[in-house]
Amino acid sequence: MWQLAGVRRLSGALLVFGVFMAAVLVSGRGTALASHQFTDVPDSAGYHDFVDFLVDNGLTSGCGAGVYCGGNAVTRGQMAIFLKRLALLGGCAADAVKVGPACVDKYEASVWWTQNAALIQKIRLSTVTAADLTAPAAAQLGTQPGVFEAYGCDATGNGAGCKEVYAVSIPGVVPSRYMTWFQAAAAARNAGKRFPTNAEWQAAALGTPEGSCNTSSGVVAATGTSAGCVSHAGAFDMVGNLWEWVADWVPRSTTSGSWGSFSDDNQGLAGAATDGPPGALMRGGNSFPSPSPTLHGVFAVYGGNSPTVAFAGIGFRAAR
Repeated sequence: MWQLAGVRRLSGALLVFGVFMAAVLVSGRGTALASHQFTDVPDSAGYHDFVDFLVDNGLTSGCGAGVYCGGNAVTRGQMAIFLKRLALLGGCAADAVKVGPACVDKYEASVWWTQNAALIQKIRLSTVTAADLTAPAAAQLGTQPGVFEAYGCDATGNGAGCKEVYAVSIPGVVPSRYMTWFQAAAAARNAGKRFPTNAEWQAAALGTPEGSCNTSSGVVAATGTSAGCVSHAGAFDMVGNLWEWVADWVPRSTTSGSWGSFSDDNQGLAGAATDGPPGALMRGGNSFPSPSPTLHGVFAVYGGNSPTVAFAGIGFRAAR
Protein backbone atom coordinates (compact mmCIF):
# COMPACT_ATOMS: atom_id res chain seq x y z
CA MET A 1 0.00 0.00 0.00
CA TRP A 2 2.83 2.39 0.81
CA GLN A 3 4.30 1.73 -2.65
CA LEU A 4 1.01 2.83 -4.25
CA ALA A 5 0.89 5.95 -2.10
CA GLY A 6 4.44 6.74 -3.11
CA VAL A 7 3.56 6.38 -6.79
CA ARG A 8 0.60 8.71 -6.33
CA ARG A 9 2.77 11.29 -4.59
CA LEU A 10 5.35 11.03 -7.34
CA SER A 11 2.68 11.35 -10.04
CA GLY A 12 1.29 14.43 -8.35
CA ALA A 13 4.73 15.95 -8.10
CA LEU A 14 5.37 15.28 -11.79
CA LEU A 15 2.09 16.93 -12.74
CA VAL A 16 2.95 20.03 -10.73
CA PHE A 17 6.43 20.02 -12.27
CA GLY A 18 4.73 19.87 -15.68
CA VAL A 19 2.79 23.04 -14.90
CA PHE A 20 5.98 24.93 -14.17
CA MET A 21 7.86 23.44 -17.13
CA ALA A 22 5.02 24.56 -19.40
CA ALA A 23 5.42 28.04 -18.00
CA VAL A 24 9.16 27.98 -18.67
CA LEU A 25 8.73 26.78 -22.25
CA VAL A 26 6.01 29.24 -23.14
CA SER A 27 7.04 32.38 -21.27
CA GLY A 28 10.80 32.10 -21.30
CA ARG A 29 12.43 31.97 -17.85
CA GLY A 30 14.11 35.17 -16.78
CA THR A 31 12.15 37.40 -19.14
CA ALA A 32 9.90 40.04 -17.59
CA LEU A 33 6.67 39.84 -19.58
CA ALA A 34 3.88 42.40 -19.68
CA SER A 35 3.34 43.94 -16.27
CA HIS A 36 1.95 41.39 -13.86
CA GLN A 37 -1.45 41.90 -12.29
CA PHE A 38 -0.60 41.35 -8.61
CA THR A 39 0.88 43.82 -6.15
CA ASP A 40 2.61 41.04 -4.20
CA VAL A 41 4.56 39.66 -7.20
CA PRO A 42 7.44 42.08 -7.87
CA ASP A 43 9.62 41.80 -10.96
CA SER A 44 12.37 40.43 -8.71
CA ALA A 45 10.27 37.43 -7.63
CA GLY A 46 11.69 34.17 -8.93
CA TYR A 47 8.23 33.02 -9.97
CA HIS A 48 7.15 36.30 -11.62
CA ASP A 49 7.17 34.91 -15.19
CA PHE A 50 5.36 31.77 -14.14
CA VAL A 51 2.57 33.80 -12.58
CA ASP A 52 2.27 35.85 -15.78
CA PHE A 53 1.92 32.62 -17.75
CA LEU A 54 -0.84 31.36 -15.44
CA VAL A 55 -2.75 34.64 -15.67
CA ASP A 56 -2.32 35.09 -19.43
CA ASN A 57 -3.71 31.61 -20.04
CA GLY A 58 -6.62 31.88 -17.63
CA LEU A 59 -5.25 29.39 -15.12
CA THR A 60 -5.54 31.68 -12.11
CA SER A 61 -6.92 35.05 -11.06
CA GLY A 62 -5.09 35.16 -7.73
CA CYS A 63 -6.76 35.18 -4.34
CA GLY A 64 -8.65 38.45 -4.69
CA ALA A 65 -8.08 42.18 -4.09
CA GLY A 66 -5.26 42.28 -6.64
CA VAL A 67 -2.92 39.90 -4.82
CA TYR A 68 -1.58 36.47 -5.73
CA CYS A 69 -0.83 35.06 -2.24
CA GLY A 70 2.22 33.17 -3.43
CA GLY A 71 3.04 31.93 0.07
CA ASN A 72 -0.35 30.32 0.68
CA ALA A 73 -0.86 26.56 0.65
CA VAL A 74 -2.67 25.03 -2.34
CA THR A 75 -5.47 22.59 -1.57
CA ARG A 76 -6.03 19.37 -3.53
CA GLY A 77 -9.23 20.92 -4.87
CA GLN A 78 -7.43 23.99 -6.16
CA MET A 79 -4.72 21.82 -7.71
CA ALA A 80 -7.39 19.82 -9.54
CA ILE A 81 -8.71 23.05 -11.07
CA PHE A 82 -5.22 24.20 -12.09
CA LEU A 83 -4.45 20.87 -13.74
CA LYS A 84 -7.78 20.78 -15.57
CA ARG A 85 -7.22 24.27 -16.94
CA LEU A 86 -3.67 23.39 -17.94
CA ALA A 87 -4.91 20.30 -19.79
CA LEU A 88 -7.29 22.47 -21.82
CA LEU A 89 -4.41 24.60 -23.12
CA GLY A 90 -3.40 21.83 -25.53
CA GLY A 91 -6.87 21.13 -26.87
CA CYS A 92 -10.52 21.98 -26.53
CA ALA A 93 -13.04 21.20 -23.83
CA ALA A 94 -15.81 18.73 -24.60
CA ASP A 95 -18.21 21.58 -25.43
CA ALA A 96 -16.05 22.94 -28.27
CA VAL A 97 -14.31 21.92 -31.50
CA LYS A 98 -10.79 22.72 -32.64
CA VAL A 99 -10.55 25.27 -35.48
CA GLY A 100 -6.90 26.13 -36.05
CA PRO A 101 -5.61 27.58 -32.77
CA ALA A 102 -9.16 28.44 -31.60
CA CYS A 103 -11.80 26.38 -29.83
CA VAL A 104 -15.26 27.18 -31.22
CA ASP A 105 -18.32 26.09 -29.23
CA LYS A 106 -20.18 23.04 -30.53
CA TYR A 107 -23.55 24.60 -29.79
CA GLU A 108 -25.27 27.96 -30.06
CA ALA A 109 -25.08 29.73 -26.73
CA SER A 110 -27.67 29.67 -24.01
CA VAL A 111 -27.10 32.57 -21.61
CA TRP A 112 -27.63 32.19 -17.87
CA TRP A 113 -27.77 34.61 -14.97
CA THR A 114 -26.18 33.30 -11.78
CA GLN A 115 -24.33 34.45 -8.67
CA ASN A 116 -23.51 30.90 -7.54
CA ALA A 117 -19.71 30.63 -7.28
CA ALA A 118 -19.61 26.85 -7.75
CA LEU A 119 -21.80 27.04 -10.84
CA ILE A 120 -19.72 29.88 -12.30
CA GLN A 121 -16.61 27.75 -11.84
CA LYS A 122 -18.26 24.87 -13.74
CA ILE A 123 -19.28 27.20 -16.55
CA ARG A 124 -15.75 28.56 -16.89
CA LEU A 125 -14.26 25.05 -16.84
CA SER A 126 -16.82 23.83 -19.43
CA THR A 127 -18.03 21.07 -17.10
CA VAL A 128 -21.52 22.48 -16.49
CA THR A 129 -24.56 20.34 -17.35
CA ALA A 130 -28.21 21.16 -17.97
CA ALA A 131 -29.01 19.63 -14.58
CA ASP A 132 -26.72 22.21 -12.92
CA LEU A 133 -28.58 25.12 -14.50
CA THR A 134 -31.74 24.94 -12.43
CA ALA A 135 -33.54 27.51 -10.29
CA PRO A 136 -32.75 29.14 -7.97
CA ALA A 137 -29.06 28.72 -8.87
CA ALA A 138 -29.54 30.03 -12.41
CA ALA A 139 -32.08 31.56 -14.78
CA GLN A 140 -31.90 31.49 -18.57
CA LEU A 141 -31.92 34.87 -20.30
CA GLY A 142 -32.88 35.59 -23.89
CA THR A 143 -36.00 33.44 -23.99
CA GLN A 144 -38.19 36.49 -24.68
CA PRO A 145 -37.68 40.25 -25.14
CA GLY A 146 -36.53 42.31 -22.17
CA VAL A 147 -35.19 39.52 -19.95
CA PHE A 148 -31.58 40.76 -20.09
CA GLU A 149 -32.74 44.21 -19.04
CA ALA A 150 -34.88 42.76 -16.24
CA TYR A 151 -31.70 41.26 -14.75
CA GLY A 152 -29.82 44.55 -14.98
CA CYS A 153 -27.90 43.90 -18.20
CA ASP A 154 -28.81 46.77 -20.49
CA ALA A 155 -28.44 46.91 -24.27
CA THR A 156 -25.00 48.56 -24.05
CA GLY A 157 -23.49 45.77 -21.95
CA ASN A 158 -22.50 48.32 -19.31
CA GLY A 159 -25.19 47.55 -16.73
CA ALA A 160 -24.14 46.01 -13.41
CA GLY A 161 -26.14 42.88 -14.23
CA CYS A 162 -23.96 42.28 -17.29
CA LYS A 163 -21.28 40.99 -14.88
CA GLU A 164 -23.58 38.11 -13.87
CA VAL A 165 -24.53 36.57 -17.23
CA TYR A 166 -22.68 33.58 -18.68
CA ALA A 167 -22.61 31.88 -22.08
CA VAL A 168 -22.94 28.08 -22.04
CA SER A 169 -22.50 25.53 -24.83
CA ILE A 170 -24.65 22.46 -24.08
CA PRO A 171 -26.99 20.27 -26.13
CA GLY A 172 -30.74 20.03 -25.70
CA VAL A 173 -31.40 23.67 -24.74
CA VAL A 174 -33.23 26.26 -26.84
CA PRO A 175 -30.47 28.85 -27.43
CA SER A 176 -30.80 32.40 -26.19
CA ARG A 177 -31.71 35.32 -28.45
CA TYR A 178 -33.19 38.83 -28.02
CA MET A 179 -29.74 40.15 -27.10
CA THR A 180 -27.56 42.87 -28.54
CA TRP A 181 -24.00 42.21 -29.65
CA PHE A 182 -22.85 43.92 -26.44
CA GLN A 183 -24.97 41.77 -24.12
CA ALA A 184 -23.76 38.64 -25.90
CA ALA A 185 -20.14 39.84 -25.67
CA ALA A 186 -20.52 40.28 -21.91
CA ALA A 187 -21.91 36.75 -21.51
CA ALA A 188 -19.02 35.29 -23.52
CA ARG A 189 -16.45 37.33 -21.57
CA ASN A 190 -17.80 36.24 -18.18
CA ALA A 191 -17.56 32.60 -19.23
CA GLY A 192 -13.88 33.07 -20.13
CA LYS A 193 -14.68 33.10 -23.85
CA ARG A 194 -15.16 35.56 -26.73
CA PHE A 195 -16.89 35.82 -30.10
CA PRO A 196 -15.30 33.83 -32.92
CA THR A 197 -13.95 36.00 -35.70
CA ASN A 198 -15.69 35.89 -39.05
CA ALA A 199 -12.85 33.76 -40.42
CA GLU A 200 -12.97 31.34 -37.47
CA TRP A 201 -16.74 31.01 -37.82
CA GLN A 202 -16.38 30.26 -41.53
CA ALA A 203 -13.76 27.55 -40.97
CA ALA A 204 -15.87 25.95 -38.24
CA ALA A 205 -18.99 25.94 -40.47
CA LEU A 206 -17.49 24.36 -43.57
CA GLY A 207 -19.11 21.07 -44.57
CA THR A 208 -22.44 21.70 -42.80
CA PRO A 209 -25.16 20.04 -44.94
CA GLU A 210 -27.82 22.74 -45.36
CA GLY A 211 -30.56 20.19 -46.14
CA SER A 212 -30.20 18.66 -42.67
CA CYS A 213 -30.52 21.96 -40.81
CA ASN A 214 -33.42 23.91 -39.31
CA THR A 215 -33.89 26.45 -42.11
CA SER A 216 -37.65 26.53 -42.73
CA SER A 217 -39.59 25.49 -39.61
CA GLY A 218 -40.04 29.03 -38.30
CA VAL A 219 -39.26 27.72 -34.80
CA VAL A 220 -35.96 27.91 -32.92
CA ALA A 221 -34.97 24.32 -32.06
CA ALA A 222 -33.03 23.03 -29.08
CA THR A 223 -29.29 22.80 -29.67
CA GLY A 224 -28.11 19.62 -31.37
CA THR A 225 -31.58 18.27 -32.19
CA SER A 226 -31.01 18.63 -35.95
CA ALA A 227 -28.78 15.59 -35.80
CA GLY A 228 -27.40 15.83 -39.33
CA CYS A 229 -26.65 19.56 -39.14
CA VAL A 230 -23.00 19.10 -38.20
CA SER A 231 -19.95 20.70 -39.78
CA HIS A 232 -16.75 18.90 -40.73
CA ALA A 233 -15.24 20.23 -37.51
CA GLY A 234 -18.11 18.81 -35.43
CA ALA A 235 -20.08 22.01 -34.66
CA PHE A 236 -23.90 21.82 -34.64
CA ASP A 237 -26.47 24.22 -36.13
CA MET A 238 -24.05 26.56 -37.87
CA VAL A 239 -26.59 26.82 -40.66
CA GLY A 240 -30.13 27.89 -39.75
CA ASN A 241 -31.77 27.95 -36.33
CA LEU A 242 -30.35 31.38 -35.37
CA TRP A 243 -28.22 33.98 -37.07
CA GLU A 244 -25.00 34.16 -35.04
CA TRP A 245 -23.15 37.31 -34.06
CA VAL A 246 -19.40 37.16 -34.77
CA ALA A 247 -16.62 39.49 -33.63
CA ASP A 248 -16.22 41.62 -36.77
CA TRP A 249 -17.82 44.99 -37.50
CA VAL A 250 -18.05 46.58 -40.96
CA PRO A 251 -19.59 49.74 -42.44
CA ARG A 252 -23.30 48.95 -42.08
CA SER A 253 -24.64 47.30 -45.23
CA THR A 254 -27.69 48.83 -46.89
CA THR A 255 -28.49 46.09 -49.41
CA SER A 256 -27.61 42.53 -50.31
CA GLY A 257 -25.26 41.57 -53.11
CA SER A 258 -24.60 38.16 -54.60
CA TRP A 259 -22.04 35.40 -54.52
CA GLY A 260 -22.72 34.89 -58.21
CA SER A 261 -22.37 31.30 -59.37
CA PHE A 262 -20.30 30.43 -56.31
CA SER A 263 -23.27 30.15 -53.93
CA ASP A 264 -26.93 31.13 -53.65
CA ASP A 265 -26.43 32.07 -49.97
CA ASN A 266 -27.14 35.64 -48.96
CA GLN A 267 -24.24 38.10 -49.32
CA GLY A 268 -25.44 41.03 -47.26
CA LEU A 269 -22.31 43.18 -47.47
CA ALA A 270 -23.26 45.66 -50.20
CA GLY A 271 -24.14 49.36 -50.17
CA ALA A 272 -22.10 50.52 -47.18
CA ALA A 273 -23.70 53.29 -45.11
CA THR A 274 -21.69 56.49 -44.74
CA ASP A 275 -23.18 57.56 -41.39
CA GLY A 276 -24.95 56.07 -38.40
CA PRO A 277 -23.86 52.97 -36.47
CA PRO A 278 -21.58 50.25 -37.85
CA GLY A 279 -22.81 46.85 -38.93
CA ALA A 280 -22.04 43.84 -36.74
CA LEU A 281 -21.60 40.72 -38.86
CA MET A 282 -23.83 37.72 -38.30
CA ARG A 283 -23.57 34.38 -40.01
CA GLY A 284 -25.45 31.24 -41.06
CA GLY A 285 -29.11 32.30 -41.22
CA ASN A 286 -32.02 31.27 -39.04
CA SER A 287 -35.07 28.97 -39.09
CA PHE A 288 -37.37 31.22 -41.11
CA PRO A 289 -38.03 30.24 -44.76
CA SER A 290 -36.56 32.51 -47.41
CA PRO A 291 -36.50 32.81 -51.23
CA SER A 292 -33.38 32.47 -53.36
CA PRO A 293 -30.75 33.74 -52.73
CA THR A 294 -31.31 31.97 -49.44
CA LEU A 295 -30.78 33.78 -46.18
CA HIS A 296 -29.22 30.68 -44.68
CA GLY A 297 -26.15 28.62 -45.55
CA VAL A 298 -22.48 28.07 -44.86
CA PHE A 299 -21.66 31.30 -46.74
CA ALA A 300 -24.66 33.36 -45.60
CA VAL A 301 -23.46 36.66 -44.14
CA TYR A 302 -25.21 39.90 -43.22
CA GLY A 303 -23.82 43.22 -42.07
CA GLY A 304 -26.96 45.36 -42.08
CA ASN A 305 -27.71 45.25 -38.36
CA SER A 306 -26.23 47.59 -35.79
CA PRO A 307 -24.66 45.85 -32.75
CA THR A 308 -27.44 47.50 -30.71
CA VAL A 309 -30.33 45.50 -32.18
CA ALA A 310 -31.85 42.47 -30.43
CA PHE A 311 -34.11 40.23 -32.49
CA ALA A 312 -35.79 36.84 -32.06
CA GLY A 313 -33.72 35.36 -34.87
CA ILE A 314 -30.22 36.34 -33.68
CA GLY A 315 -28.05 34.47 -31.17
CA PHE A 316 -24.36 33.56 -31.10
CA ARG A 317 -21.82 30.91 -30.21
CA ALA A 318 -18.64 31.60 -28.28
CA ALA A 319 -15.00 30.63 -28.73
CA ARG A 320 -11.71 30.61 -26.83
